[in-house]
Amino acid sequence: MPHGVLFRGGTERDIRKGFLDDDLLDAVIGLAPNLFYGTGIPACILVLRAKGAKPPERRGKVLFINADDEFSAGRAQNYLLPEHAEKVVAAYHAFDDIPGYAAIVTCEELADNDFSLNIRRYADNAPPPEPQDVRAHLVGGIPRREVDAKASAFAALGLDVNHVFVNRDADYSDFAGSVTARADLRPLVDSDPGVRRRENQLNDAFESWWKTNAQLLVELPATRALMAARAALLEGFVAALTPVGLLDRFAVAGVIARWWDESQFDFRALVAGGFGGMIDGWVTTITTGLEEDGARGSPLDHRFVRVLLPEYLTDISDAEARRVELDAAVKPQQPPRTTATMTQWGLTRLARCRRPRSPRSRKS
Repeated sequence: MPHGVLFRGGTERDIRKGFLDDDLLDAVIGLAPNLFYGTGIPACILVLRAKGAKPPERRGKVLFINADDEFSAGRAQNYLLPEHAEKVVAAYHAFDDIPGYAAIVTCEELADNDFSLNIRRYADNAPPPEPQDVRAHLVGGIPRREVDAKASAFAALGLDVNHVFVNRDADYSDFAGSVTARADLRPLVDSDPGVRRRENQLNDAFESWWKTNAQLLVELPATRALMAARAALLEGFVAALTPVGLLDRFAVAGVIARWWDESQFDFRALVAGGFGGMIDGWVTTITTGLEEDGARGSPLDHRFVRVLLPEYLTDISDAEARRVELDAAVKPQQPPRTTATMTQWGLTRLARCRRPRSPRSRKS
């Protein structure tokens, strides 16, 4: 629905009141603008249940989810990616308060607000104002309170801020002496022992998850339980990587959601024809793409080719670079068109245009 139904008065207010009085409204989900073809306005989803069908923990309450920042911007239209949809669905099933994203509101509070369902009123995701420090603007320095405000992010990354900042005085810091330009920050962070240790923890957690769950894919041709495998992989991935602390549970789940969406046709082929059928499908796709002129994308970019024929791709790349060099060497040898040749070309074209036509052509 358009957002107007959430707060307009008159008959629409009476409809909202009826929803809340009968406890039919389960959730209100706000989406990003320009997601739907032909309209740029943002939309919302009203999740309704039959009277008396709410679970006990949801009765007398409404979940508000503000997902208007969950989109990928396009030239003419925005897109809801798999990780965005996964975050919305996970928040709906969790039915919990998530700062800046989701909030549980009682029907009594909604009645006190004249049955307004304006999403931002209950789940506001507006970022805090950017801090401004006049002294830092005038004489330089990094306010310590701004560094302290990002302490949780530094801790999640494992970064020791003392490797990046040095104290100027009690309230301000400077960058370490090795930082003279913005480009110097990344090598400093990448080489930090705490960051390296946290990355190793992440890699170890991933390897452990994969060894435990890879068998789910191996067994797909026999079990044919495609969606059960997806749920198990996602749940295990969240349980394994969220404790590392680099990403929250929604970002971690989004990784699997995106990977599954990109590979879903391979998984379906695996269920239908086993590993042999899936590989045959890859080969057919690649050979068909090589035989078609003007095919979208290069079939040689397929991961099957990159894994099995890396030397072949290297040879093709070298040959293409050599061809470009030869083209550059040959083109300067071609004589440029001079004024005389251009004049001769123009007179020839003019003579052709002024040739008398046959009587039949004049008559037609």
